[in-house]
Amino acid sequence: MKDLMRRKATILLAAGAAIMLSAAVPALSADQTLTVYSFKGTPGQEADMPAINKLFEAEYPDIKLNYVALPAGTAYESKIQVELLAGKSADVIMAQGTQLTQLSKNGYFVDLSSEPWAANVLEQVKPFFSYEGQLYAMPLLGSGIGMFTNMDVLAAAGITSVPTDWPGFLDALAKVKAAGYTPIAVPDKLGWGGAMTFLNMGSTLVPSTWADDYWNGKGDFSTWLPVLQQMMELDQKGLINWKEQLGVDEFSQGLGNFKQGKTAFWVQGMWNISDLKANNINFQFTAVPAGPAGSSPKVFMYAGAGWTISATSPNIDAAKKYVAFQARPDISLKYLTADGGLSMFKGAPSPAFEGVETFNASYGAGDFSYMATSTWFGDGVQEALGSKLQAMLLGQITPEETAKALDSIGLRKQ
Repeated sequence: MKDLMRRKATILLAAGAAIMLSAAVPALSADQTLTVYSFKGTPGQEADMPAINKLFEAEYPDIKLNYVALPAGTAYESKIQVELLAGKSADVIMAQGTQLTQLSKNGYFVDLSSEPWAANVLEQVKPFFSYEGQLYAMPLLGSGIGMFTNMDVLAAAGITSVPTDWPGFLDALAKVKAAGYTPIAVPDKLGWGGAMTFLNMGSTLVPSTWADDYWNGKGDFSTWLPVLQQMMELDQKGLINWKEQLGVDEFSQGLGNFKQGKTAFWVQGMWNISDLKANNINFQFTAVPAGPAGSSPKVFMYAGAGWTISATSPNIDAAKKYVAFQARPDISLKYLTADGGLSMFKGAPSPAFEGVETFNASYGAGDFSYMATSTWFGDGVQEALGSKLQAMLLGQITPEETAKALDSIGLRKQ
């Protein structure tokens, strides 16, 4: 997941990548050999797919799987694009983001709206896997982006629980600093950490209707001014040094620094859970506190990839069986547990990760928002947002100027 979050979600038709990958292009066939393309199953990104595929083959012995796991990235996306255009891609394809939407629009994927499992997809996530109201992918995983808390550091500072509101958060940060620890880490060298902190706090402070309103031409980023002001308040109170944070890489350095046990809070994604557990870090994963005294924060989520079916597949019935198998709650739970995410289906179980109970409870109660990648936060916005926020965090522009600048990067419906 971290690889997906740090790269641009653009579709590149790189000729070199297409040639390099062309050897794996499957031939169309009328038998029951099902070719599946996925960026899960590669070393370090297994997501339990080898075991899940064995279960499928045991249940459907008449269907032979040709599961092709490739690294996520522009080469993978280019391969999908080139092969679908040529009419000879895999039967089942893991896809996401703008590419999923664009290829659905152009008729390359099968409409899955009438599949039995489709009725149970959360309404809030359907737009990420749909085009013009028709569902073209089976959602795999929702990933939480929030705040890790080192509970041993909190205890050393005399704090017994993770704060849930902004006043309590400021108080906890001050106590941690007085105890000789680093209050909070938001590595932001790539602009990702600041952008995720901004969106996380906005999940609580900005009305839930804002994203759709902005997409449809109403409102502006002045609504986000309290978020910008609170981010700067952390620096003004000496609780974070944003200039230092801009020199720390979110992915290659952030995790290692937090595991040293000298920092109380760290903004990142729940895909780090397994690593922290393996290193015996006593942590809690929650939303970033941002609201007034007595409030609780809303959790912030990112909609991951989904399973699609090629419209030119000669094995559509078998492909639908494979996708339906992946949608089963028992199978989905295996994937979610291995890949560190939450279910995007109504009533379906999510992994009971230790240390994530509060986050999971909020998500289960519907107190969440998803990154608006299907509306104003589409292609290119994350990078532009991170850059504008970095300028503010460096003191080059004020929060008020930042809010005005953000109106030039947010997407509107055309």
